[in-house]
Amino acid sequence: MKNELILLTCLVLACTLTGCNQPGMTKLAGQWEIEKPNRIQRRVGQEEVELAPETPMGAMEYQDEPVQPRMSLILRANGTFQTVTQMGAINQSKKGSWRIMDYTEGSKIIRVSFETNIQTSEHEIEIVDEDTIRLVPPNMAGLQLKLRFKRKKE
Repeated sequence: MKNELILLTCLVLACTLTGCNQPGMTKLAGQWEIEKPNRIQRRVGQEEVELAPETPMGAMEYQDEPVQPRMSLILRANGTFQTVTQMGAINQSKKGSWRIMDYTEGSKIIRVSFETNIQTSEHEIEIVDEDTIRLVPPNMAGLQLKLRFKRKKE
């Protein structure tokens, strides 16, 4: 009995340390940066939009100085995510958890659920290639605008 308990503990520890993740998670885990942020900023009209100081998914700050537009999506293998958006006067960060809802090995589509403390949204992520994905980001779910992201190389 004691040996079985030790073996079970070792298996759980090994899974935790090696990252026994859902299938498809390794394809998505990493930091992703939006392609062509200037074009996206113009398309969504972020410079003209008047937004409330708080949004359902995270805090928002306003910038006095213009910053280079960017949007990052960080998907961690531990099931947490963060988005960082700097477009026009908006400087916003959101955090939460994510999980794969549906994926078949070899498929180019992975269905993912993103959850914050007050909102859950489902997204279809298209794997364009190893370093490119296309999706409606969780911080822009209301716009239903699919954007391309490139994997950030370290």
